Amino acid sequence: MNRTIHVLLSVAVILIVTGTTACRKGEEQTAQTAQENVNAGPQVRFTLMPKEQTGVLFTNSLKEDYIYNILSYWSLYNGNGVAIGDVNNDTWPDFYVTSSFGPNRLYINLGNFQFLDATRMAGVPAPEGYKSGVSMADVNGDGLLDIYVCRTGRAEDKNKTNHLFINKGNQSYKGIPIPVFEDKAVEMGLDDNSTSNYACFFDMDKDGDLDLFLLNHRIDFPDAAKIRLSQAPDGSRKRITTPRNSYESNRLYRNDGSRFTDVTGKAGVASSAFGLSVTPADINQDGWTDLYVANDFIEPDFIYINNHDGTFTDHYHEYLKHSSLSSMGSDVTDINNDGLKDFIIVDMKVNDHIRYKQIATTMQYDRYSILVQNGYGRQDARNMLQLGVGNSSWIDIGQYAGIAATDWSWNPVVCDLNNDGWKDIYITNGYRRDITDQDYTNFVRDSILKTKTITPKEFPDIYDYLKFIPEKRISNFLYINNHNLTFSDQTQAAGLSLPSYSNGAAYVDLDKDGDLDMIVQNFEDPLYIYRNDITGTNWLQIIPIPDQPNHTVLGTQVEIRNAGMRQYLEHNPYKGFLSSSEPLIHFGLGTSTMIDTIILSWPDGQKEIMTQVKTNQRLKWKRGDGKSYTPDKPRGNKPLFEKMPETSKWIHRENEFVDFKREKLLPYMLSAEGPCISIGDVNGDHLDDIFAGNGTGYPAAILLQNDKGTFSDIPEHAFALDAAFESCGSALEDFDHDGDLDLAVISGGNEYPDQAPEYMTRLYLNDGKGQFERASDFPDIRTNGGAVLALDFDSDGDKDLVIGGRCTPNGFPKVPRSFLLKNDQGKFSDVTHDVFPELEYLGMITDIQDADLSGDGKPELVIVGEWIPISVFSFDGHSFKNVTSSYGLDKSSGWWKCVTLDDIDGDGDADLIAGNIGLNHRLLASEQHPATLVSKDFDGNGSLDPIFCYYHDDKLYPYAGRDLMISQLPMLKKRFLKYSAYASASINDLFPKSSLEGSTYLYANTFETRMYKNEGGKFTPSPLPYQVQLSPMYAIIVHDFNGDGRKDILMAGNYSYAETETGEMDAGIGTLLLQQSNGTFAYALNREHGFWASGEVRDLKLLQTQRGQTAVITANNRGPLNVHLINH
Repeated sequence: MNRTIHVLLSVAVILIVTGTTACRKGEEQTAQTAQENVNAGPQVRFTLMPKEQTGVLFTNSLKEDYIYNILSYWSLYNGNGVAIGDVNNDTWPDFYVTSSFGPNRLYINLGNFQFLDATRMAGVPAPEGYKSGVSMADVNGDGLLDIYVCRTGRAEDKNKTNHLFINKGNQSYKGIPIPVFEDKAVEMGLDDNSTSNYACFFDMDKDGDLDLFLLNHRIDFPDAAKIRLSQAPDGSRKRITTPRNSYESNRLYRNDGSRFTDVTGKAGVASSAFGLSVTPADINQDGWTDLYVANDFIEPDFIYINNHDGTFTDHYHEYLKHSSLSSMGSDVTDINNDGLKDFIIVDMKVNDHIRYKQIATTMQYDRYSILVQNGYGRQDARNMLQLGVGNSSWIDIGQYAGIAATDWSWNPVVCDLNNDGWKDIYITNGYRRDITDQDYTNFVRDSILKTKTITPKEFPDIYDYLKFIPEKRISNFLYINNHNLTFSDQTQAAGLSLPSYSNGAAYVDLDKDGDLDMIVQNFEDPLYIYRNDITGTNWLQIIPIPDQPNHTVLGTQVEIRNAGMRQYLEHNPYKGFLSSSEPLIHFGLGTSTMIDTIILSWPDGQKEIMTQVKTNQRLKWKRGDGKSYTPDKPRGNKPLFEKMPETSKWIHRENEFVDFKREKLLPYMLSAEGPCISIGDVNGDHLDDIFAGNGTGYPAAILLQNDKGTFSDIPEHAFALDAAFESCGSALEDFDHDGDLDLAVISGGNEYPDQAPEYMTRLYLNDGKGQFERASDFPDIRTNGGAVLALDFDSDGDKDLVIGGRCTPNGFPKVPRSFLLKNDQGKFSDVTHDVFPELEYLGMITDIQDADLSGDGKPELVIVGEWIPISVFSFDGHSFKNVTSSYGLDKSSGWWKCVTLDDIDGDGDADLIAGNIGLNHRLLASEQHPATLVSKDFDGNGSLDPIFCYYHDDKLYPYAGRDLMISQLPMLKKRFLKYSAYASASINDLFPKSSLEGSTYLYANTFETRMYKNEGGKFTPSPLPYQVQLSPMYAIIVHDFNGDGRKDILMAGNYSYAETETGEMDAGIGTLLLQQSNGTFAYALNREHGFWASGEVRDLKLLQTQRGQTAVITANNRGPLNVHLINH
């Protein structure tokens, strides 16, 4: 018997604000990227049409009482929808808007932005109950658009049954065709009495008629933050996903002709969640319509893939590495014109850096980790732009794109608003009252609840209480596509900056002039009708026409090929939030006056083609209007990389240690740096073998290559004895000159006290057969290691060792000790102080490499790390000298993860590529406004307090929120009792000048991964494709991968151990850059070249197989070693 467990993730108890958004990419980071924004599209401008012209007098006013208020019904402020379509078949799009508690409105388009309120004549006011979403569709296939209205409400509310208004045709009113509707919900089996948010129509079974997915939600709001688990007799736990009753589940209704049948259970889509939006789309591009369902609170989103048999399977965990936490509106579209479906989901992250610290956040480590551990997935409280990359994979680039924070957001309207051929994003946001304002929740609400109850006795009018909740109108956001995965905020320039409480919205060409207008729902403000005033652009609109009655064209897909660019759209008006847009396929075409090719795919899979089509027309495409089209079969070329099946059973394991529990203000964990790998022939059989380091408590391994091309984990007694060490760097060299490869390994992990024996560097001597024994006479070097390099710095024929310290355990950011060990015929001694004194406390080192940079035949050392510049040292025969400045790298400080030196451009000297954390995160850094770490023992308790800061308007502010800061420095509580006071406090407001004196300041000027070309002894930055910046780069290989005689670059990395407000940096899938004939680099698509590295990559190495092929070995934190053969 399973036992149900409820665990409350209490917002009030464990919320900690751990950071801020600050400013975004356009202000800092894109200014320093290698590429410039390539958006040269026309400036879009909108005009808010006055009600005196439109005749639209609708305002959604919300009157609260003791039955319905934000305390009793948490969905009260979620908003309402707008549905757009030509309901009277006069070719002009009309629209219908829902009202919370008043009558809905139907407006007939009279042209020239004038509308007639035909609600009562049409019979569609639906005044009772709380109306939420609305959709238009030809439900019965008679060629007339019908209207489906969802209703929601409290459990005891009897007015929750949804409406299906069937269009019966027109009647004339003063010469104006007015459609008449009749509610047929009962007759057609769609009188659902659940708490419904929205309904979308799609053909799930390819029978030609429209089925219905109904998005319902739970109403047990106080339990919204509870995880639901079942416990088996063996003690294992599993997340409960089944509904407790049929009314809280989403519903799937199959169209059986004159009536719909509930097939929810059979289809496998029964659920228990707080769904807020659903988008039908062919997500996996197999010709069948799938569903993306965005869920609020803690339930992860659903990605229902159509199984072609009337059932669906949720692939959320397989497709996404992480997702939005409080998912609101969503869309599935192609944002970058590559032919793959992308996901856009909006959340609640605040854009303003001061307001952010005033508003509560759920991104606290304990809460986050509980969700992950119990199967809820990795969920982050921000907008997501999940980019489809092929191989059933999506990566979140929302922070790189600059659209991650738009306050309490509801509706992403995604379409080409400036007609340049690229989709833009308009996001509505606003919440009627700031119920998450922390001064309100911690001081006002809690104080009142301690002495009073919120009842008519205590507060005769509910507004006597509601007046205590702060209110703030926020403007919506318009992001224009820059054509390079980034967006520019054009809200102000486009005339869309009016503050509001906006929610549902949709796009429409109201005046049929070839650009897209918008209609936006608001609370307490009139409906926004925005006219698009763009000029000088070309366009095409396609309306697929059914070839027979009751045969839907929804799901039709269109591809345009024009002037070397492609665009893709799917015919689907159901997107965003609670709304449906005009059912047309709109393409912006910029300056093009003729379209080369249009390929249209009907829902049944048949394809047609048109060529040389004129622009600036609305093309009604009937089946047969184009020529039949059969696409060319893909060429069977072998990909450049071929992933080998499992070649070893070895897997890296990480012991469970949470750095944040000990050091609360750490910006990232430092205990998950492995694995390291080294390649060499350790047993003398002329085959490359692998040393693989492991985490604390798990032995490292020697993986011997065999004649089958696989690897055997050979038991090593020495490694078993040393399993307590966490191996974080290694070097295979013949240190004792006996003809075989020995092994030096540095130890890390961060969990033990500084100078603990678990941080010892180890030297293992090889017996010539691949068996190792730890050397007993090696110096006692104890440092939390970050890098190790074997080199003969003094040219005596012995391989010496440079050991870089990674960090000081429980002392961040105190610089750890690093070492230079001289090898004298197998005996090592510490010569750091005499030969390389600057190395001793250089910084938090992550990688060390050497190459002859000056051309004098002697190698220079290049050392990288965090909070330090890329540093170059030259040996003059007596000691190492810092020559960083002479190479032009003195201002290059970053969070460098690796460095590679190679003659990339073939000019005879070594160039440099350094891996950084990239630009796909919330952190900001530039030379003018560097990321800054201020540290000191501010409270005198014997431990350092690291204050991680960002710049805004030339002032330095802490990232950490009030609660987190006070948990580290309780002395600040008296000075910053209120969150509002802390939110606006700079570092100089937190600490008096006298306290800041003596502080250590560390800086990072850039987070970009960079390539520098060696130009006569001076390094100059050389641009790399922007895709390089989408994730951290932990490993880089330079090699001629495609056999064209030019050196290419392969890099990889991800990092999921930052503090939870920064979140995962995990968009890496492996990045291949192919060098072109002119010396520039082109990004190669993974789905074409075949190399995939989507895990927590920590190292890449080249290896020769027994068949003479070159392979790439990928080492993954908490994962296996992957092997990719290079085919050329």
